Amino acid sequence: MNASKAIGIISLITLISKVTGFIREMVIAGSYGAGIATDAFRVAQGVPTLFFTSIGTALATVLIPIFTQNFKEGGKEQAFSFARRLTTITLAITGVLSLLGIIAAPWVVRLFAPGFTGQVYDLSVQLTRILFPGLLFTVLAFLATGILQSLGQFMVPALMGLPMNLIVIAIVLTIGSKFGIYALAWSTFVGIMFQFLIQWPSLRKQGYRFYWQFDLQDPSIRQVGKLITPVIIGTAILQVNTLVDRMFASNLPTGSISVLDYSNKLTGLVVGIIITAIAAVALPKFSQLAVSEARSKLSSLVGQVISGLNALIIPMAVGLIILRVPIVRFVYERGAFTAEATELTALVLLFGSIGLIGVGMREIVARAFYALKDTITPMINGIIAMIVNVALLFIFVGWLNWGVAGMAFASSCSFIFAGVLLTILLRRKIGSIGLRGVLDSLWRSCASAAMMAIAIWKLHPKLAEAIPGTGFLAQTVELGLTIAAGVLIYVLGLTLLRSREARYGWVLLHKAARKITGTKVS
Repeated sequence: MNASKAIGIISLITLISKVTGFIREMVIAGSYGAGIATDAFRVAQGVPTLFFTSIGTALATVLIPIFTQNFKEGGKEQAFSFARRLTTITLAITGVLSLLGIIAAPWVVRLFAPGFTGQVYDLSVQLTRILFPGLLFTVLAFLATGILQSLGQFMVPALMGLPMNLIVIAIVLTIGSKFGIYALAWSTFVGIMFQFLIQWPSLRKQGYRFYWQFDLQDPSIRQVGKLITPVIIGTAILQVNTLVDRMFASNLPTGSISVLDYSNKLTGLVVGIIITAIAAVALPKFSQLAVSEARSKLSSLVGQVISGLNALIIPMAVGLIILRVPIVRFVYERGAFTAEATELTALVLLFGSIGLIGVGMREIVARAFYALKDTITPMINGIIAMIVNVALLFIFVGWLNWGVAGMAFASSCSFIFAGVLLTILLRRKIGSIGLRGVLDSLWRSCASAAMMAIAIWKLHPKLAEAIPGTGFLAQTVELGLTIAAGVLIYVLGLTLLRSREARYGWVLLHKAARKITGTKVS
């Protein structure tokens, strides 16, 4: 599949998945509210999901470059043989862990929810025992994703998040009132199963057949064992960083943690829809060049991907900054969410959006290291980023008293620092990534985004005056027209400045138009 097409498909499916995920949470809130049952469910869901999603992500990350190497050396069958060995070992380990989780559920709940007693404790234990076996399918789903992405199949893995949302919504709405919180727990388990099952037909279509194949001495399996630990540690560091942020926020005025979370959900849309999509397509492409020892092509591709990513992230970040108040008002301001909460969340969103370019840079460059089978450098980079973040928290929050906005700014600065540092280290490892071209693209994107910023800053207040009312429909029209105008001006700016990304975009649009009209593409 063409890389641009794959990125577009993944972005669209991710957007749909996030929308259905939001609807799922609305259905859960409407059906169960906030009380003992939902507290018990969140704890029961959080323990296996947090831990084994990290393991699954790490497995998929290290599988892709090693699968690609086996494919190059011995074709699809050698690659599938490696995948079968890895799946066999993974099933054995996760099977044992699932059984231990079921047996040790009372102690697991005590560890992660020490304040739970009586009814909420007993319910948490029961729900944990329902959900813990789901880790088998969680890990299988990530393994399937890694295999399919290595083979250039991106659409089906991108669909992985949809089954959970749709199944939970359907079951809770139909039998949730009869079976209570157990309907939510079992629907979640079934949804986890389908994250793997939805990918199985595609694996079969590619020729993959599973049977038990156990070999701990396989060099590829030993390589997985060597590479996976730093990735898991790196993922854990992100969780520790979140815990540190919450520790600082707990000393700030009431509501600070929630404000930070609301802001992160908005910036998370950019991360999920754009950055994650491009990173998912980049890793297999990087791995193919790495195993071919085409380092000059790899370094050139990394530079091109960073430039393309910047051309997408910069206008989105600028848009979030300029339209931060109307966006937060549109998404959140209703019910108990007051105008004061909107202003504070918007301020946090301003500082949080600054770091998006750093997040994108780090994600792409980290994938290049993974393709080169170097998982230690990104792990160390993550540790350094956490240390920088903590140091900046003491400065911005502890010394300057910037409050929760200072926390967002500390995170942004640490992401940018980590992204730049990791890029420098990659340049030392594989040579020039075409820094001049990256910077040339960067200034054109920034200049075009500045034009867009001025335009939407002037336009939105005028639209707000011209469009009657302040309700949902009026806000939708105001934001929709402002964003559409912003996109048009940004694209026009890139075109006038002769941006490489604009030229590439017009070529893709031209090809798409010819394909739709049935005209042969030259």
